[in-house]
Amino acid sequence: MNILIPTSFNKNPYIFQLVRALQKNSQVSTVHTLVPWFFQEDHHFDIVHLQWPESIISRNFFSAENVAYLRNRLEYWKGQGSAIVITVHNEIPHRSKSEVSFELYKTVYQHCDGIIHMGEASIAMLQHSFQLDLNGVRQVVIPHGNYDCFPNTVTRTEARNELGIPEQQLVVASIGSIRNKDEYRLLKSVTRVLKKRDGLLLQVGSINPGYNAIRKNINRRFLQFKRNLRHCGSFVEDRKIQNYLNASDILLVPRVNTLNSGNVALGYTFGKIVMGPDSGVIGEELRRQGNPVFPDISERSISEAITHAIALLDTDAGNNNRRYARNALNWDDLASYYINFYQSLRQKQYSAQPSNLK
Repeated sequence: MNILIPTSFNKNPYIFQLVRALQKNSQVSTVHTLVPWFFQEDHHFDIVHLQWPESIISRNFFSAENVAYLRNRLEYWKGQGSAIVITVHNEIPHRSKSEVSFELYKTVYQHCDGIIHMGEASIAMLQHSFQLDLNGVRQVVIPHGNYDCFPNTVTRTEARNELGIPEQQLVVASIGSIRNKDEYRLLKSVTRVLKKRDGLLLQVGSINPGYNAIRKNINRRFLQFKRNLRHCGSFVEDRKIQNYLNASDILLVPRVNTLNSGNVALGYTFGKIVMGPDSGVIGEELRRQGNPVFPDISERSISEAITHAIALLDTDAGNNNRRYARNALNWDDLASYYINFYQSLRQKQYSAQPSNLK
């Protein structure tokens, strides 16, 4: 089986782990990920598996013309007998909420033979947001895989010593860029709650809430002087992610009104208590494992979630999360689910109803 997963987001660990796992499967001949293959016509692929449509057409060049061009390419591949698959990572691109962005995603969904969701909430979202006739399109739930590609050799004490954090201090880590005003407000609510508990928030990733340049500068300076918030840089090497995770007690999913986040699987991989919004697949996965969720970003909701997380620190919840990541989210098994799904599409065994191969 020849598979094309065209994306310019090749540095995302998700892509690396997916490709590595597929390549280990004896039923896979080749896996290509470079975007130019999507626009070539001298190679056949049994499966064309899209991840983020905007990674094929740069978000800087969104236009009706380019959406039409993407549509033509999808029709070309379908004409060649390739099965078109999309994994639903987001509703629409994170940094672009325009009508063209919506049409970009809608165009892909309309041309798909199969749709992979990371949770049941994603199926409901797709139906509600796009109102598509998906009769004949097979849908399946395959969860986000773990992050066992990251080193995990540093102990809690070693990590805290390196970062200069007292052994007994309550520490919450937030991994990932802060991309909009709501996520920025979430960050501020967490810092206010932690201040009352003499806790520390480690923000690993850029803080870019989408304000104008003057307001951005003011907000960055404001956060720099928060004693209980430490901005650990906009970029951290993969090998050093373990320092921040192992130094922390709790991992915050710094997202608001977002469908999916790899932070859930990341926290589980490292045996962390994970807290996040009670929305989308994020809330679905957190509730599945009994982790804290918050219905909104008010201080009251955040305080209740942190109180719940602290209570879980004295239980086996963290280890349960680790076991779940190792067993239910291991990439070898997930690759088998992908292969089974690919084969069902190639054999034209379509179903109009969502199904779960797990």
